[in-house]
Amino acid sequence: MAYEVNDRIEVMAAFGRRGMEPRLFVWKSRRYPISRITATWTEPAGLFHHHHFAVLTRDAADLYEICFHPRDLAWHLLRIHGDQ
Repeated sequence: MAYEVNDRIEVMAAFGRRGMEPRLFVWKSRRYPISRITATWTEPAGLFHHHHFAVLTRDAADLYEICFHPRDLAWHLLRIHGDQ
């Protein structure tokens, strides 16, 4: 089951040859180290593109969909897919 969240989050990301890779996010004062990115995609948003990532955390209990909005340099947790 998917749960809509749409909360702003803090993200630590790496930038390299493979592009932008989120490594950790903080949501509601809790740190979520990312163990694997399972999918990436972009969606047009006016002059910019939103960058989406489906990620698993170290506990691998749920799949999180996070998104980077380059217009305001903000990250958002959009959805949680799991048994919450």
